[in-house]
Amino acid sequence: MILVLYKENLYYYSWNAIVAVSAIFVGLYIPLNLVIDLGEYPIFVILYSIASVIFIADVFVEIFRFKRHVRSNNPFEPKATAGKFLPWFAVDMVAALPFMIFFPGSPFQLLKLFKLIKVGRFMHQISQQEVRLSQFLTISFFFFWLVHIAHWISCGWLGISNLNADFDISTTYVRALYWTVTTLTTVGYGDILPQTNVQMIYAMFVQLIGFAAFGYLIGDVVTLLSKKDPSTRQYLRNIESLSGALQIRDINKDLQKRILNYYNYLRKEKVGYDESYFLDGLPTTLKTEAELELKKNFIVGIPLFQNASIDFISRVAIKLELVIITPGEILMRQDDTGNEMYFIISGMLDVVRNGNPIFLLKEGDFFGEMSLVANKPRTATVKARSFCNLYRLERKTFEQIVSDFPEIIEQIKEKAKSRGMPPD
Repeated sequence: MILVLYKENLYYYSWNAIVAVSAIFVGLYIPLNLVIDLGEYPIFVILYSIASVIFIADVFVEIFRFKRHVRSNNPFEPKATAGKFLPWFAVDMVAALPFMIFFPGSPFQLLKLFKLIKVGRFMHQISQQEVRLSQFLTISFFFFWLVHIAHWISCGWLGISNLNADFDISTTYVRALYWTVTTLTTVGYGDILPQTNVQMIYAMFVQLIGFAAFGYLIGDVVTLLSKKDPSTRQYLRNIESLSGALQIRDINKDLQKRILNYYNYLRKEKVGYDESYFLDGLPTTLKTEAELELKKNFIVGIPLFQNASIDFISRVAIKLELVIITPGEILMRQDDTGNEMYFIISGMLDVVRNGNPIFLLKEGDFFGEMSLVANKPRTATVKARSFCNLYRLERKTFEQIVSDFPEIIEQIKEKAKSRGMPPD
């Protein structure tokens, strides 16, 4: 079922991309062809014909998708679905009409540009799918539409100007585009000037468009630059807090350096962001799936979980708590009471018994489990050799899980034996 839906979406987006490219070409071709006869370029006529056929085909594709949607997804509310479908169907029908045949050289051909509305919808769908790139896509789409607007304004300028017979088509268009860009950006070198009242009014209108467009662009760029990734924002907050503390308290240089190293590590590894705020806003089912997705790359690398059921992995994933420790930090001491076990995401830790190093723990290992299984004190000290990212599992959660999955106890014991000298 998932594969079928994936293929359906792939075909849908691929077809939408073809329609979008056709609409973009038509949006550029028709306005220019109305002011400059492009008949001497057969390639444009061929491409326009292909785009027109695609527009007609798109009408039938949308009808097919509508009928399929009513049958499979919403059979009890066809009117609601039709209400969403009919406006887009009207856009498709208008764009599919052969205006160039019945109204050659008429401005009625511009009605085919309604198809660009679907391009905007397609862009909106992409933005929703690629949330991480939303700000970048917003600016990219802005420039896309700005290019189109500049092209349309250039065509409008050609339409109200007397074309110079000394220039070929490409030079004529480039000069019009040059005037448009210099006017939109309010540079206005003065080498191409409006002569008539209509041209002066048109120039003022273009200047207002440029003022609004670049004001919007500046606002978007500022927003993009201010919206740093979560770990960077947290880093800046940490530095600000440290700076504030140093203004009213005396902290020795060595401790300052260690604190800064810790903050830099959080930023580098992108682990300074508290995911709980994001997760707590989700319903239980989505929260479980999101936590599993966030932790799956690590979980699948742990031998203990490789043959475990999805139910077990899900139960464990939602209870794992991220712990970050610094080099030289002692996480557990020999003979202390043990109330949690740990899974190593990254980093290295030394296991020390009676003052002697006996084992080195690395990424993918887990430790502290025997205190929970045998209910006895820690049999060794564990000290971080480097910065370490760990997941912690509390005793209460551990006991609840192993009571439902008793086979895990045997796997833990086997893993402990395979290490030769376990930390517990």
